[in-house]
Amino acid sequence: MSEIGTDVATGGNRREPVTLSAYVDGTDNNFNMIRFLAAVAVVISHAFTVIYGTIEADPLWSAVRITLGSVAVDVFFVTSGFLVTRSLISGGDIRRFIRARMLRIFPAQVVAVFFTVTALYFLSEDNGPAKYFLSFETFNYVMKNISLVTGYWKSLPGVFDGNPYGNVVNVSLWSLPYELWMYMSLAGLWIAAKVFGKSSLTAVRAAIVTAAVLGLATHYFNFYLWFWPSQALRLCSLFYAGSACFVFRGRIVVSPKYFLLAALALSAGAFRPDTFFLAYHILLPYLVLFVAYVPAGKIRLFNKIGDYSYGTYIYSFPTQQAVVTLVEDAGVLTAFCLPLAVTLALAVASWHLIEKRALALKRSWRAPRDARDNRRIPGTSMISFIKGKTEISL
Repeated sequence: MSEIGTDVATGGNRREPVTLSAYVDGTDNNFNMIRFLAAVAVVISHAFTVIYGTIEADPLWSAVRITLGSVAVDVFFVTSGFLVTRSLISGGDIRRFIRARMLRIFPAQVVAVFFTVTALYFLSEDNGPAKYFLSFETFNYVMKNISLVTGYWKSLPGVFDGNPYGNVVNVSLWSLPYELWMYMSLAGLWIAAKVFGKSSLTAVRAAIVTAAVLGLATHYFNFYLWFWPSQALRLCSLFYAGSACFVFRGRIVVSPKYFLLAALALSAGAFRPDTFFLAYHILLPYLVLFVAYVPAGKIRLFNKIGDYSYGTYIYSFPTQQAVVTLVEDAGVLTAFCLPLAVTLALAVASWHLIEKRALALKRSWRAPRDARDNRRIPGTSMISFIKGKTEISL
């Protein structure tokens, strides 16, 4: 993508900055690669956790008080905020948006939960299938982890009790309820803006930017006063930072020079955890989106492989815990390499057998349309019903 633009008014050439809006249309980007590498980074981080029994064993923790796995989850939330906001604003259909988000999360997650429960029965120290499958603990694991609305459940009866990190079956699931809540909050902002806003799209954009600013300010405030010991503020701030980047896509200049400056500033901040924290939450969205859109060429061949990031994320930790249980004197390298190989096989199966087919259902759904003017039939949208009048979706 050239940064040389043509000045039509003068007939000459002038250098115009290229903004993010020049890249966002289409699907030829590096998001699949970014998400996959982030999922692998989670596996690396958890290799230290399952061996030493604490997240603070992650080498990055001692430097900047954040783990590599946390950085990876933050990348997930930035990319998610950007992409789902693009989907909602570009599509303008709240029902289609909700359907798409549910199809992305739940089919693969439900299968993973039941697969994990069944497979780990053979590692349970509690004898007898009735005691295992009919226990209150197993019931909670299944119900909470397939619904995600009220958080996630950590343990199964008699599974991984002797491991250094304890009987935590799948710690990776902790972020999925937050992801779901972010989707719900964005849908709520959309509905509220459409109902109460005079200019619905303007109101949606204003609500997103307000959420991003408040989220970041509250997260910074919480960092120094620690009034709420939760991951919610961090993930909310990063999700809506990605969301706001889509809103301001026409004003965000995409330049290798700015990318280098942002990377250098973040690296310089690593010498002090407090400084790194301030720089990290401002610069991470820009760094992620630059890598998502600017590098091109053979790197884009990754898109032909498939999207194995979600399967890698949801299957890796129980596989790592199982390796620690089964392999005597397992080290960090073993807890990374062997589980990654098994996890990739499960992720490939998950993508081709479940996720890809579920996403096809999303694409096959169409809202009713008026054949005369190719617009949605008046009165069919949820917003029209709420407001009691006809409104054409964006």
